[in-house]
Amino acid sequence: MIKKIKFVHFIPLALAVFVTIVIVIACGRGIPEDVEDPNIRKQYDKAYEKLQDDKDRLSMIAETPSSSSKPGKSSSSDENDDSSSSTKASGSSSSINAQSSSSGAVQSSSSSTESPYILSCVVKVGYDTGTVRKAVPKKNMPEVKCTDKKDPTKVTTLDQETEIFWSNAPRWTNPTEIKNYDDIRARVDSDDNKKPCQGETVKCEGTFRICAEGGCPVPVSSSSTAPSSSSSAATVVSSSSTASAVSSSSRASSSSTASTVSSSSTTAGNSSGSTTYTLACAAVPASGTAGTAITAPAVTCNGTAVSSGLNWTNAPNWSNPVVGEYRSISVSASSGNCSGKTATCSGTLVVSAAPVTYTLACAAVPASGTAGTPITPPAVTCNGTAVSSGLNWSGTPTAPAWNNPVANTYTSISVSASSGNCSGKTATCSGTLTVSAPAVTYTLACTGLAATGKVGESITPPTVKCNGSDNTSTTLNAGLDWPGAPSWTNPTAAEYNVSVTASTGNCSGKTASCGKITVAAANTCAYKPAWCSNIAFKGSKMFAASGALVSNDSKVTGGTAEVNEPFKNEWGNDLCIFVTGANRIQGDVGSTTFTLVNGQAPAALTNGFMSFTTFLNGIQPADGGYYILRKANTWWQIENATGGTLPSCTP
Repeated sequence: MIKKIKFVHFIPLALAVFVTIVIVIACGRGIPEDVEDPNIRKQYDKAYEKLQDDKDRLSMIAETPSSSSKPGKSSSSDENDDSSSSTKASGSSSSINAQSSSSGAVQSSSSSTESPYILSCVVKVGYDTGTVRKAVPKKNMPEVKCTDKKDPTKVTTLDQETEIFWSNAPRWTNPTEIKNYDDIRARVDSDDNKKPCQGETVKCEGTFRICAEGGCPVPVSSSSTAPSSSSSAATVVSSSSTASAVSSSSRASSSSTASTVSSSSTTAGNSSGSTTYTLACAAVPASGTAGTAITAPAVTCNGTAVSSGLNWTNAPNWSNPVVGEYRSISVSASSGNCSGKTATCSGTLVVSAAPVTYTLACAAVPASGTAGTPITPPAVTCNGTAVSSGLNWSGTPTAPAWNNPVANTYTSISVSASSGNCSGKTATCSGTLTVSAPAVTYTLACTGLAATGKVGESITPPTVKCNGSDNTSTTLNAGLDWPGAPSWTNPTAAEYNVSVTASTGNCSGKTASCGKITVAAANTCAYKPAWCSNIAFKGSKMFAASGALVSNDSKVTGGTAEVNEPFKNEWGNDLCIFVTGANRIQGDVGSTTFTLVNGQAPAALTNGFMSFTTFLNGIQPADGGYYILRKANTWWQIENATGGTLPSCTP
């Protein structure tokens, strides 16, 4: 048998080689960018990867603790060491090697004290691929966690780049080989000796694939399939003797299907009276609904159901789950024979949002309203959200027109939606709506007072009406008082400011103004210069006319051709035209044309002809006709005017 080299003698040599390789890699890392030949590039990549693997192996050797090294580091020597640090089973005189020297595995540091932590590493499904020559994203690297055995809720997720030393893994920053990695090992490698799981190694569950640019033609081999259900359960062998720990940092044997003892497992030192306890978790449900309780997967300890003292990781609240996708769910026991053990539950749980049921609701209708006055309809909501459009109302005898209701009593009012989430749904509005007729108000009106009168000649009194807000109107012929009015049958000469007061009926006590009337002496004209811009009765701007009249020099369209001599060259002057009647009239819309007729304001002109009666607006004749003021620079036209001669009276 070949004599073994002492580990302490090997360290200086290993360090020297390690430093040399690091320098070579640092000085020539990666293939030069100008190398185009694919065969040369492939050879260069293989040489570089070989140097990287040597660096990794020597790094593990260099960090293996000796008698003076820091605690927590595990031995990585490829040779079996029979020094005092070798693992020995309690009560046995023979050394126990983690694996035979022919397997090429690295033996872990020996310690008779079981680690207080459980180290786990999982290749995440859906993130289990990378592409050659492209750095693998950190989220795609295997997830490494350290769990406190005494308190399984204390789980530390380790940083894959700064706290983990990888072996049998692709080169994460620049993978070069298209293959499946199904024996990836992760070792906690930190300068902090108090770091949880420091120095411990674990084999990662699952397979990581490096693919070509176009995809992953390389299938997952049978040796890299997911571990069996027994590998996802923590196994413990009870014994009264101290067990020799088989470190998970040791390399796997040449067969990728060889079983690996979990870091949470312990083995009895003898075969008598030992019992193995295994915590197992069934597959999680595939789906669930938010807010609806989900039955958790069954958990057993050696086949016996466990229903209490369970702590779940990456799991939903089983009683009231929320929307989400739950992966890598695991469970640990805090009591019983499997206390401190953890098991992984296979499968992925997808919790979807609960289907929404929409309900249309209607508040109570108002108790009362007034006809003709808008009423605010009852509030309508769809699952609490206000709805203001697409609503159809009904009721008995019908629903009111909310903007203009009529007097009635409305019952059994309901509403339906024709759009939105509540489209097609109907809601009943509680209550009864009584719409009352509005109170009627009355107004006294006085119209048609003559502008002038003559002494000794009777004057027709103006018309008096009592008008109601309900569109009713009553003409009053009795019960009227006329403050300020002349004697209607035998007036005397004066100017009267006439009003009327009703003493009976709905307008009793109400008063209305009737306007002014001037009663002149016999043979005296009623005309007042103030009616026509102070133009004298016999002045040059006073005209009595007949026929078709226009206010400028143009001829009348569609009528008798006439030059209208009385109006030539009068465009820029105010004129006073006396007529006894006419058929129609038109003029500048919106202008100040015809500001006065017999000293009163007529109706405003419209666009095109309007009847002369409408234009007079109830103005009574004076001196047997109408004195019409036409302002300067305004156009107008009178059709079929009558008159032509001024009244024979003394102004």
